[in-house]
Amino acid sequence: MNCKYEILANIVSNTFPPELRDNTIDFFTYLNDNSIKFERIFGYWKNQFYWQVNYKNQSICYILINGTGYENRFAPLTIWTDDSLSDKDKKTKHKKRREMMKRELGIARCGLACCLCSENDKCTGCNLGDCPDKDWCENRKCSIEKGVAHCYECDEDCRKTMLSKMKPYAFTRFAKQYGKEYLLDCLETNEKKGIVYHRDGIFGDYDDFDDVEKLMDFIKNGE
Repeated sequence: MNCKYEILANIVSNTFPPELRDNTIDFFTYLNDNSIKFERIFGYWKNQFYWQVNYKNQSICYILINGTGYENRFAPLTIWTDDSLSDKDKKTKHKKRREMMKRELGIARCGLACCLCSENDKCTGCNLGDCPDKDWCENRKCSIEKGVAHCYECDEDCRKTMLSKMKPYAFTRFAKQYGKEYLLDCLETNEKKGIVYHRDGIFGDYDDFDDVEKLMDFIKNGE
């Protein structure tokens, strides 16, 4: 089964109204059964569920699901034959997003990227003692008790609390294997490519994975 088709089907199943859900899933299933491939598109559309539809390595159309902000007028589903109208905005929006990463905030103890978090502008990272979640965070408590600054410095292959989630676990594995600075380098490079850490609330482009090795490869290569 095509994992990208499954992502699309899950989005539709969880968010579409009942009167649209079954027909939309049937449509995506038909495409998938006929060797159609789906690829996420970033650039101008990096903060949207926007997909390029390919047949025999040729683009045939683009699909936008649950457009937000200005694109909400296209919700819940819109199909385009091309996305050339967005070209004029790509460079400006790409430059604006490029300035977001705060490398000095680094990586949280659990592996989350404080340096890319857009949910709390006043947060200074979990190592300075004023993290709003510090009182309940088991990963913070455990790492302090073990005398390590981050979970990736621990010898255990732990899946405790936050590490039970794919993104922090993969980031921790990546830092343990390649080092924190290389992880930060990759995240910074990926952001310049248009890859978004937080796109919709706390979910973004690093959340489209259910396999840790594939996510680590995505962190390293940005594709």
